[in-house]
Amino acid sequence: MKNLTLILVVLFWGFVSVCHAADPAITGIVGTLTSGQTIVVSGTNFGAKATAAPIKFENFEDGVNGAVIADTTDWTDYKLYASSNTEDPKYSTTSNRTNSTMNARFHFDVDYVAEGHVFSDCYLIWEGDENLHSKVFVSFWVRWDWGTGGGASFQHKLMRILGDDASTIPSISSFNWSTPSYYWSIQTADGTSSPNELKTGTQPYKEDNWTLVQVSVSGHESTGECQIRYLTPGESQVAQNLTGKTIRDDENWRDFRFGEYHGNSAADAETTFFYDDIYLDKSWARVEVGDNADYASCTHREMQIATAWADGEITFTLNTGSITDLTGGGYYLFVVDADGNPSPGKRLTAGGASPTGQPSISGGGGGGGSW
Repeated sequence: MKNLTLILVVLFWGFVSVCHAADPAITGIVGTLTSGQTIVVSGTNFGAKATAAPIKFENFEDGVNGAVIADTTDWTDYKLYASSNTEDPKYSTTSNRTNSTMNARFHFDVDYVAEGHVFSDCYLIWEGDENLHSKVFVSFWVRWDWGTGGGASFQHKLMRILGDDASTIPSISSFNWSTPSYYWSIQTADGTSSPNELKTGTQPYKEDNWTLVQVSVSGHESTGECQIRYLTPGESQVAQNLTGKTIRDDENWRDFRFGEYHGNSAADAETTFFYDDIYLDKSWARVEVGDNADYASCTHREMQIATAWADGEITFTLNTGSITDLTGGGYYLFVVDADGNPSPGKRLTAGGASPTGQPSISGGGGGGGSW
Protein backbone atom coordinates (compact mmCIF):
# COMPACT_ATOMS: atom_id res chain seq x y z
CA MET A 1 0.00 0.00 0.00
CA LYS A 2 -0.04 2.68 -1.45
CA ASN A 3 0.63 5.24 -4.06
CA LEU A 4 4.19 6.28 -3.33
CA THR A 5 7.42 6.03 -5.32
CA LEU A 6 10.46 6.04 -3.11
CA ILE A 7 14.16 5.33 -3.72
CA LEU A 8 16.69 3.42 -5.76
CA VAL A 9 18.76 1.20 -3.51
CA VAL A 10 22.43 0.27 -3.73
CA LEU A 11 24.26 -2.43 -1.79
CA PHE A 12 25.34 -1.55 1.72
CA TRP A 13 29.07 -2.02 2.38
CA GLY A 14 30.15 -2.70 5.90
CA PHE A 15 28.22 -2.82 9.09
CA VAL A 16 29.16 -2.23 12.71
CA SER A 17 26.99 -4.41 14.91
CA VAL A 18 25.99 -3.12 18.31
CA CYS A 19 23.67 -6.01 19.08
CA HIS A 20 23.98 -9.49 20.50
CA ALA A 21 25.75 -11.91 18.15
CA ALA A 22 22.57 -13.92 17.62
CA ASP A 23 20.35 -10.95 16.77
CA PRO A 24 19.48 -10.23 13.12
CA ALA A 25 21.70 -7.76 11.27
CA ILE A 26 21.09 -6.19 7.84
CA THR A 27 24.12 -5.87 5.55
CA GLY A 28 22.57 -5.05 2.17
CA ILE A 29 19.43 -4.14 0.25
CA VAL A 30 18.88 -4.47 -3.51
CA GLY A 31 15.89 -3.24 -5.49
CA THR A 32 13.92 -0.17 -6.48
CA LEU A 33 12.00 1.05 -3.48
CA THR A 34 8.75 1.81 -5.23
CA SER A 35 5.51 0.74 -3.62
CA GLY A 36 4.69 -2.81 -4.72
CA GLN A 37 8.21 -3.58 -5.99
CA THR A 38 10.38 -6.55 -4.98
CA ILE A 39 13.22 -5.86 -2.53
CA VAL A 40 15.98 -8.29 -1.47
CA VAL A 41 17.58 -7.87 1.97
CA SER A 42 20.83 -9.62 2.88
CA GLY A 43 22.31 -10.07 6.33
CA THR A 44 22.92 -12.50 9.16
CA ASN A 45 20.88 -14.34 11.78
CA PHE A 46 17.52 -13.79 10.14
CA GLY A 47 16.67 -17.34 11.20
CA ALA A 48 14.23 -19.72 9.56
CA LYS A 49 10.63 -19.11 8.53
CA ALA A 50 8.85 -22.06 6.91
CA THR A 51 6.32 -19.86 5.09
CA ALA A 52 7.71 -16.45 4.24
CA ALA A 53 4.41 -14.69 3.58
CA PRO A 54 1.90 -13.87 6.32
CA ILE A 55 -1.24 -15.99 6.38
CA LYS A 56 -3.22 -12.83 5.62
CA PHE A 57 -2.49 -9.24 4.62
CA GLU A 58 -5.49 -7.04 3.86
CA ASN A 59 -5.22 -3.41 2.81
CA PHE A 60 -8.79 -3.19 1.38
CA GLU A 61 -7.55 -1.33 -1.71
CA ASP A 62 -9.41 -3.58 -4.16
CA GLY A 63 -12.83 -2.87 -2.67
CA VAL A 64 -15.74 -0.72 -3.82
CA ASN A 65 -16.81 2.11 -1.55
CA GLY A 66 -19.92 1.15 0.42
CA ALA A 67 -19.81 -2.55 -0.50
CA VAL A 68 -20.02 -5.21 2.22
CA ILE A 69 -16.53 -6.68 2.61
CA ALA A 70 -17.62 -10.26 3.30
CA ASP A 71 -19.79 -10.42 0.15
CA THR A 72 -16.81 -10.65 -2.21
CA THR A 73 -13.86 -11.80 -0.07
CA ASP A 74 -12.73 -14.67 2.16
CA TRP A 75 -13.58 -12.63 5.27
CA THR A 76 -16.70 -13.52 7.27
CA ASP A 77 -18.90 -10.97 9.02
CA TYR A 78 -21.06 -11.67 12.05
CA LYS A 79 -23.58 -9.80 14.19
CA LEU A 80 -25.07 -11.45 17.28
CA TYR A 81 -26.27 -8.68 19.56
CA ALA A 82 -26.80 -6.01 16.94
CA SER A 83 -29.91 -4.20 15.82
CA SER A 84 -30.79 -3.87 12.16
CA ASN A 85 -29.26 -0.40 12.25
CA THR A 86 -25.74 -1.73 12.90
CA GLU A 87 -24.11 -2.20 9.51
CA ASP A 88 -21.98 -5.06 8.23
CA PRO A 89 -18.32 -4.04 7.86
CA LYS A 90 -18.00 -2.14 4.58
CA TYR A 91 -15.34 -0.69 2.31
CA SER A 92 -14.96 3.04 2.91
CA THR A 93 -13.18 6.07 1.50
CA THR A 94 -13.86 8.09 4.66
CA SER A 95 -10.96 8.98 6.97
CA ASN A 96 -8.33 7.18 4.86
CA ARG A 97 -4.73 6.98 5.98
CA THR A 98 -2.19 8.93 3.94
CA ASN A 99 -1.54 7.21 0.57
CA SER A 100 -4.61 4.98 1.02
CA THR A 101 -7.77 5.00 -1.09
CA MET A 102 -9.85 2.54 0.96
CA ASN A 103 -10.30 1.13 4.47
CA ALA A 104 -12.75 -1.04 6.43
CA ARG A 105 -15.60 0.81 8.17
CA PHE A 106 -17.43 -0.58 11.24
CA HIS A 107 -20.49 1.45 12.20
CA PHE A 108 -22.15 0.58 15.54
CA ASP A 109 -25.69 1.63 16.42
CA VAL A 110 -25.79 0.89 20.13
CA ASP A 111 -29.43 0.02 20.88
CA TYR A 112 -29.52 -3.70 21.68
CA VAL A 113 -30.65 -4.06 25.31
CA ALA A 114 -29.66 -7.05 27.45
CA GLU A 115 -28.64 -7.66 31.06
CA GLY A 116 -29.28 -4.05 32.00
CA HIS A 117 -27.10 -2.30 29.43
CA VAL A 118 -27.12 -1.41 25.75
CA PHE A 119 -24.53 -2.59 23.28
CA SER A 120 -23.88 -3.75 19.74
CA ASP A 121 -21.40 -6.07 18.03
CA CYS A 122 -20.10 -6.21 14.49
CA TYR A 123 -17.29 -8.61 13.53
CA LEU A 124 -15.01 -9.09 10.57
CA ILE A 125 -13.58 -12.59 11.02
CA TRP A 126 -10.61 -14.43 9.54
CA GLU A 127 -10.48 -18.14 10.32
CA GLY A 128 -6.92 -19.21 9.61
CA ASP A 129 -5.70 -22.53 8.33
CA GLU A 130 -5.96 -25.56 10.64
CA ASN A 131 -2.17 -25.71 11.04
CA LEU A 132 -1.90 -22.58 13.17
CA HIS A 133 0.05 -23.17 16.36
CA SER A 134 0.77 -21.51 19.69
CA LYS A 135 2.63 -18.48 18.32
CA VAL A 136 0.81 -15.77 16.34
CA PHE A 137 1.46 -12.15 15.39
CA VAL A 138 -1.24 -9.58 14.55
CA SER A 139 -0.77 -6.02 13.29
CA PHE A 140 -3.45 -3.54 12.25
CA TRP A 141 -4.20 0.18 12.04
CA VAL A 142 -7.36 1.52 13.72
CA ARG A 143 -9.13 4.89 13.95
CA TRP A 144 -12.37 5.80 15.72
CA ASP A 145 -15.01 8.50 15.56
CA TRP A 146 -17.23 8.60 18.65
CA GLY A 147 -20.18 9.99 16.71
CA THR A 148 -23.37 11.02 18.50
CA GLY A 149 -25.22 10.15 21.69
CA GLY A 150 -22.36 8.35 23.38
CA GLY A 151 -21.92 10.52 26.40
CA ALA A 152 -18.96 10.02 28.69
CA SER A 153 -19.31 6.26 29.20
CA PHE A 154 -18.41 3.45 26.81
CA GLN A 155 -16.56 0.18 26.36
CA HIS A 156 -15.05 -1.04 23.10
CA LYS A 157 -13.22 -4.24 22.23
CA LEU A 158 -10.76 -3.71 19.37
CA MET A 159 -10.20 -7.37 18.51
CA ARG A 160 -10.26 -10.93 19.78
CA ILE A 161 -8.14 -14.03 19.01
CA LEU A 162 -9.85 -17.39 19.55
CA GLY A 163 -8.81 -21.05 19.51
CA ASP A 164 -9.61 -24.06 17.36
CA ASP A 165 -13.35 -24.23 17.83
CA ALA A 166 -13.93 -20.46 17.65
CA SER A 167 -15.92 -20.56 20.88
CA THR A 168 -15.78 -17.79 23.44
CA ILE A 169 -12.75 -19.37 25.16
CA PRO A 170 -9.83 -19.73 24.92
CA SER A 171 -9.45 -16.12 23.90
CA ILE A 172 -7.27 -13.06 24.02
CA SER A 173 -9.29 -9.86 23.80
CA SER A 174 -8.94 -6.12 24.36
CA PHE A 175 -11.05 -3.97 26.67
CA ASN A 176 -11.10 -0.19 26.37
CA TRP A 177 -13.17 1.79 28.85
CA SER A 178 -14.01 5.48 29.15
CA THR A 179 -12.94 5.46 32.81
CA PRO A 180 -10.37 5.78 31.21
CA SER A 181 -8.74 2.37 31.48
CA TYR A 182 -7.76 -0.38 29.11
CA TYR A 183 -6.46 -3.93 29.33
CA TRP A 184 -6.19 -7.26 27.51
CA SER A 185 -7.65 -10.46 28.94
CA ILE A 186 -6.37 -14.02 28.40
CA GLN A 187 -8.92 -16.75 29.14
CA THR A 188 -8.27 -20.47 28.69
CA ALA A 189 -10.67 -23.28 27.85
CA ASP A 190 -10.54 -24.67 31.39
CA GLY A 191 -11.86 -21.38 32.72
CA THR A 192 -8.67 -19.90 34.14
CA SER A 193 -7.34 -16.47 33.28
CA SER A 194 -3.93 -14.90 33.35
CA PRO A 195 -3.50 -11.70 35.36
CA ASN A 196 -4.73 -8.71 33.38
CA GLU A 197 -2.49 -5.71 33.15
CA LEU A 198 -4.87 -2.82 33.77
CA LYS A 199 -3.79 0.58 32.52
CA THR A 200 -5.47 3.82 33.56
CA GLY A 201 -5.23 7.33 32.21
CA THR A 202 -5.14 8.38 28.59
CA GLN A 203 -6.34 5.77 26.12
CA PRO A 204 -3.55 4.30 23.94
CA TYR A 205 -5.36 5.44 20.82
CA LYS A 206 -7.02 8.80 20.24
CA GLU A 207 -10.21 9.77 18.50
CA ASP A 208 -9.72 10.79 14.85
CA ASN A 209 -6.12 9.51 14.80
CA TRP A 210 -4.79 6.34 13.17
CA THR A 211 -2.98 4.06 15.63
CA LEU A 212 -0.98 0.91 14.90
CA VAL A 213 -1.77 -2.02 17.22
CA GLN A 214 0.56 -5.05 17.27
CA VAL A 215 -0.10 -8.23 19.29
CA SER A 216 2.46 -11.05 19.74
CA VAL A 217 1.24 -14.24 21.43
CA SER A 218 3.21 -17.37 22.35
CA GLY A 219 3.10 -20.25 24.80
CA HIS A 220 1.00 -23.17 25.93
CA GLU A 221 0.06 -24.45 29.38
CA SER A 222 3.42 -24.20 31.10
CA THR A 223 4.48 -20.80 29.75
CA GLY A 224 2.85 -18.03 27.86
CA GLU A 225 3.38 -14.46 26.80
CA CYS A 226 1.27 -11.76 25.19
CA GLN A 227 2.90 -8.51 24.10
CA ILE A 228 0.80 -5.56 22.94
CA ARG A 229 2.13 -2.37 21.38
CA TYR A 230 0.25 0.82 20.46
CA LEU A 231 1.96 3.24 18.05
CA THR A 232 0.45 6.60 17.11
CA PRO A 233 2.78 8.59 14.82
CA GLY A 234 4.39 11.39 16.78
CA GLU A 235 3.27 10.02 20.17
CA SER A 236 5.12 7.85 22.70
CA GLN A 237 4.79 4.11 22.12
CA VAL A 238 2.57 2.35 24.69
CA ALA A 239 3.45 -1.21 25.72
CA GLN A 240 1.64 -3.93 27.67
CA ASN A 241 2.96 -7.38 28.59
CA LEU A 242 0.99 -10.31 29.97
CA THR A 243 2.65 -13.53 31.10
CA GLY A 244 1.19 -16.84 32.13
CA LYS A 245 -1.02 -19.54 30.67
CA THR A 246 -2.38 -18.67 27.23
CA ILE A 247 -3.85 -21.85 25.71
CA ARG A 248 -4.00 -25.62 26.34
CA ASP A 249 -1.34 -27.86 24.79
CA ASP A 250 -3.94 -29.54 22.56
CA GLU A 251 -5.23 -26.25 21.09
CA ASN A 252 -4.11 -23.74 18.48
CA TRP A 253 -4.96 -20.12 17.70
CA ARG A 254 -6.82 -19.75 14.40
CA ASP A 255 -9.77 -17.33 14.64
CA PHE A 256 -9.15 -13.56 14.40
CA ARG A 257 -11.97 -11.05 14.95
CA PHE A 258 -11.91 -7.28 14.37
CA GLY A 259 -14.42 -4.54 15.17
CA GLU A 260 -16.23 -6.75 17.63
CA TYR A 261 -18.11 -4.91 20.38
CA HIS A 262 -19.20 -1.45 21.47
CA GLY A 263 -21.47 -0.76 24.42
CA ASN A 264 -21.94 0.26 28.05
CA SER A 265 -22.95 3.66 26.69
CA ALA A 266 -26.05 5.79 26.33
CA ALA A 267 -28.95 4.33 24.36
CA ASP A 268 -29.00 5.08 20.62
CA ALA A 269 -25.32 5.99 20.62
CA GLU A 270 -23.55 5.67 17.30
CA THR A 271 -19.84 5.23 16.78
CA THR A 272 -17.61 4.30 13.86
CA PHE A 273 -14.28 2.49 13.73
CA PHE A 274 -11.98 2.23 10.72
CA TYR A 275 -9.38 -0.52 10.18
CA ASP A 276 -6.55 -0.79 7.66
CA ASP A 277 -3.51 -2.93 6.77
CA ILE A 278 -4.49 -6.02 8.79
CA TYR A 279 -1.50 -8.42 8.96
CA LEU A 280 -1.88 -11.93 10.45
CA ASP A 281 0.87 -14.53 10.81
CA LYS A 282 1.74 -17.72 12.68
CA SER A 283 5.33 -16.53 13.17
CA TRP A 284 6.85 -13.50 14.85
CA ALA A 285 9.48 -13.29 12.08
CA ARG A 286 8.80 -10.27 9.88
CA VAL A 287 10.17 -7.20 8.07
CA GLU A 288 9.16 -3.65 8.99
CA VAL A 289 10.03 -0.02 8.28
CA GLY A 290 10.02 2.38 11.25
CA ASP A 291 10.74 6.00 12.15
CA ASN A 292 13.52 5.42 14.70
CA ALA A 293 16.84 3.56 14.65
CA ASP A 294 15.71 1.79 17.83
CA TYR A 295 12.82 -0.55 17.04
CA ALA A 296 11.20 -0.15 20.47
CA SER A 297 11.30 3.66 20.19
CA CYS A 298 9.41 3.85 16.87
CA THR A 299 6.06 5.63 16.86
CA HIS A 300 5.36 4.71 13.21
CA ARG A 301 5.98 1.31 11.65
CA GLU A 302 4.75 -0.30 8.43
CA MET A 303 4.59 -4.06 7.79
CA GLN A 304 6.42 -5.46 4.75
CA ILE A 305 5.20 -8.55 2.90
CA ALA A 306 7.89 -11.24 2.70
CA THR A 307 7.78 -13.67 -0.24
CA ALA A 308 11.00 -15.66 0.40
CA TRP A 309 12.95 -16.20 3.63
CA ALA A 310 16.37 -17.67 4.37
CA ASP A 311 18.80 -17.13 7.22
CA GLY A 312 20.92 -14.73 5.16
CA GLU A 313 18.43 -13.31 2.64
CA ILE A 314 14.81 -12.14 2.57
CA THR A 315 12.71 -11.05 -0.38
CA PHE A 316 9.72 -8.82 0.28
CA THR A 317 7.15 -6.67 -1.50
CA LEU A 318 7.38 -3.05 -0.42
CA ASN A 319 4.41 -1.64 1.49
CA THR A 320 4.95 2.09 2.09
CA GLY A 321 1.69 2.42 4.01
CA SER A 322 1.25 6.00 5.20
CA ILE A 323 4.93 6.95 4.90
CA THR A 324 5.27 10.02 2.69
CA ASP A 325 9.05 10.26 2.35
CA LEU A 326 11.63 7.52 2.92
CA THR A 327 14.43 9.64 1.50
CA GLY A 328 14.63 12.24 4.26
CA GLY A 329 16.70 10.12 6.63
CA GLY A 330 13.94 9.54 9.16
CA TYR A 331 13.05 5.90 8.42
CA TYR A 332 14.82 2.60 9.08
CA LEU A 333 14.49 -0.99 7.87
CA PHE A 334 14.18 -3.82 10.43
CA VAL A 335 14.23 -7.60 10.30
CA VAL A 336 12.62 -9.30 13.31
CA ASP A 337 13.40 -12.98 13.98
CA ALA A 338 11.03 -15.73 15.13
CA ASP A 339 11.75 -14.93 18.80
CA GLY A 340 10.80 -11.28 18.34
CA ASN A 341 14.39 -9.93 18.31
CA PRO A 342 14.72 -6.95 15.93
CA SER A 343 17.81 -6.01 13.97
CA PRO A 344 19.35 -2.58 14.44
CA GLY A 345 17.55 -0.15 12.15
CA LYS A 346 19.18 0.33 8.73
CA ARG A 347 18.77 4.01 7.91
CA LEU A 348 17.25 5.04 4.57
CA THR A 349 18.58 8.36 3.27
CA ALA A 350 18.45 10.39 0.05
CA GLY A 351 22.20 10.28 -0.46
CA GLY A 352 25.41 11.47 1.14
CA ALA A 353 26.97 10.30 4.39
CA SER A 354 24.72 8.91 7.08
CA PRO A 355 25.03 10.78 10.41
CA THR A 356 24.92 7.45 12.21
CA GLY A 357 27.88 6.14 10.23
CA GLN A 358 25.75 3.56 8.44
CA PRO A 359 25.92 3.41 4.65
CA SER A 360 23.37 5.67 2.98
CA ILE A 361 20.86 5.04 0.19
CA SER A 362 20.49 7.36 -2.78
CA GLY A 363 17.39 8.13 -4.78
CA GLY A 364 14.31 10.34 -5.02
CA GLY A 365 10.64 10.42 -4.19
CA GLY A 366 7.42 10.85 -6.09
CA GLY A 367 4.13 9.27 -7.17
CA GLY A 368 3.67 5.51 -7.32
CA GLY A 369 0.94 2.89 -7.47
CA SER A 370 -1.12 0.62 -5.25
CA TRP A 371 -0.82 -3.12 -5.04
